Amino acid sequence: MKRPPVHVLIPVKTPQRAKGRLAELLSPAARGELARAMLRDVLRAAKAARGVPEVWVVSHDRSVLAEAAGWGARCLEEKTDMGLNPALRFATRMVREAGAPALLILPSDIPLVRPGDIERLLTSLNRRPADGRLVVGVPSKEGTGTNALLRVPPDVIPPSFGKQSFERHERQAARRNTPFRKRRIARIALDVDTPRDLLSLLSLERRGHTARVLGQLGLI
Repeated sequence: MKRPPVHVLIPVKTPQRAKGRLAELLSPAARGELARAMLRDVLRAAKAARGVPEVWVVSHDRSVLAEAAGWGARCLEEKTDMGLNPALRFATRMVREAGAPALLILPSDIPLVRPGDIERLLTSLNRRPADGRLVVGVPSKEGTGTNALLRVPPDVIPPSFGKQSFERHERQAARRNTPFRKRRIARIALDVDTPRDLLSLLSLERRGHTARVLGQLGLI
C-alpha cells in the first residue's frame, strides 16, 4: 500500500504562559522567548521533512500565528483559549476537511527534532493493514507522555494528551480495532519542561534557534 502524504500539526500555547516549571530559572518574558525559539526549531524540521506537504499551527496567540505563517505554515486560530485537546480536535477537523489523509501531531517544545527524525517516523506507514488505519506514537523520555502522534486517517482516534497519555492513546486505538505502533526516537522524546531538561538539551545540542536564545539569556 502506497504511503500517504502526512500533514504535521503543531499546537502552541501563548508563549508567556508556557513553561511554568521553568519559572524559578526564567522570567515570563524569557520563557516566552524560549518557547518561540523552540517552535522555530520544530517548524524548521517539519517544513524540511520529505513526505510532509503541509505544516499547520493551531494557537490562540495571533503573534504566534503570524510568525508561523512567516515560516510557510497554515494557521488555525482558536477563537477562545480552548485547551490542548479541544484545540487539537478542532484543528484535526479542519485539516481533515482540507483533504489530509494522515496527520502527525508534534509538540512545539521538542527543539532537537530534525527532518530525518520525522522521516524515520513516517516509515511506520510503509506497512499498514488492508484498510489503511494506523496509529503510531512516540513516547516522551519518561515513557508515559506522547511526544508525537501519527494517525491515519487524522481522526481515527481522538487526541488525549496530558499525564499518562501514551497509554490512553494505545487504549483508544485498541477500542477502535486500530493497530498501534510504538516508536522510540530520542530527539523527539526530549521535550523541555524543567531546568533538568534544559541541561539535557545543552549536553546534546548547541545549535539552532533554541541554543541561540539560551546563549542570549546567559545560560550557555
